[in-house]
Amino acid sequence: MIHRSKVLLVALLSVAACGVFGVATASAEEEFHTSSAHIILQGETIELQEFKTSAGTMVCSKVSMTGTLEFKTVTQATLAPTFTNCEMFGAEARITSTGCDFLYTNEKTANGKHYVTHIGCTNAGEAIHLEVLVLGTWKKCVTIAPQTPAGGVSYKMVNKHIELNTTLESVEYTIEAAICGKVGTVGKDGSYKGRVTLLAKNTAGGEEEIWFE
Repeated sequence: MIHRSKVLLVALLSVAACGVFGVATASAEEEFHTSSAHIILQGETIELQEFKTSAGTMVCSKVSMTGTLEFKTVTQATLAPTFTNCEMFGAEARITSTGCDFLYTNEKTANGKHYVTHIGCTNAGEAIHLEVLVLGTWKKCVTIAPQTPAGGVSYKMVNKHIELNTTLESVEYTIEAAICGKVGTVGKDGSYKGRVTLLAKNTAGGEEEIWFE
């Protein structure tokens, strides 16, 4: 089992709860802005999405991300990912992440190269699971619990959208199936990388502008 303090878990759950609607602010720091309030966020795939652990590399050709912003200016955007068309060591694979999100913040990492990205889950005990299909049976290969990995995300403005370039490092995980390694092994060398275009739409489906500055 991944060891983490109750304080960190409670903090992440609190952040996740606030982030569903974005965190409103009046600060002068860099923030997310939209051309109107009550926004629906949609993330669309730019390139392959990769999760790497000691069990191997899981590659997904598509991810869609969804979220909402209630305010025009916020410090955080919370996106729920859905990964599809995945494979791992030549076998069909999938990622289940019900209740777990990527929390994209305006907080710079210590080296100033990225912005902090949390993996947060709504309820205690929820996690991201990397699964592989073996002889017709889905095997839970790796579990990734709520955490704040090293690395982070960079934001690039493209027309009226934001390009999210996420590179998470030193991701902690647990091996869950013998086919993926020694069961119960905790690794701290996991990684995730992927780029998506973040779009903003109003409740009527019309396109809105979103930017980060």
